[in-house]
Amino acid sequence: MEVTRSGSKWQVQTPRGSILTSQIVAASNAYTSSFLPEFEKLIIPVKGTVCSITPAASHTLCTPTGPLQYTYGLRNGLSNYLVARQGRGRIPGSGDQSIILGGAKSAYFGDISQWYDNKQDDQQLPGAQHHFEEYMQKHFKGWSGDASNVDHVWSGGEFEWDLSDIK
Repeated sequence: MEVTRSGSKWQVQTPRGSILTSQIVAASNAYTSSFLPEFEKLIIPVKGTVCSITPAASHTLCTPTGPLQYTYGLRNGLSNYLVARQGRGRIPGSGDQSIILGGAKSAYFGDISQWYDNKQDDQQLPGAQHHFEEYMQKHFKGWSGDASNVDHVWSGGEFEWDLSDIK
């Protein structure tokens, strides 16, 4: 994709054709500089990692602890976050029951080349899988699951603004 100025309009050239418009909204997160190079020093990709977990038998609907019901911000060293997908609305607990756990920064944060200015979402961050496989047992009392509860781990681009050069 290429974006160029054409008089008072912007021309956007894509593989599917060209359009002329008076305004452009770039909703591309960490990837903006891929097609607007002037943002390369202003929007810096910061790679993050997340996983999906099947709740352990100890934390399902028919147990004394029940499923996790809330979204948590977990601060122990470098922070993690947890979203319990238990369903909302008229039928509480009717979601897909999965748990989304993000963070794992303690596993990779020391090696800045792995996550800072890195857009390679097809590669997992080193140590993240192991971090997630141990997390629930370590931090949730009575968690009966093990590493096999981690269904999928993926990375994604976030972004950081460097506004120091803006006048």
